[in-house]
Amino acid sequence: MDVTIQSVNLQLPSSDIQFLKELANRMGWKANTVNSETSKTELDKAILDVKKGNVKNFDTLEEMMNYLEA
Repeated sequence: MDVTIQSVNLQLPSSDIQFLKELANRMGWKANTVNSETSKTELDKAILDVKKGNVKNFDTLEEMMNYLEA
């Protein structure tokens, strides 16, 4: 039987993690816990920067390129 494996990311209250692990074990699945604070994607980090106001504005592409090369 050919089975396609997929990964799923769930955000759960910490009080439900043990139940999920037990369910996964009974179903023959693999369950891993990941600390969401340490596993932020670069996009997540960029969105947080924008929310914090940590952005730079440039009038021209040349100004941006000069900033990046410095």
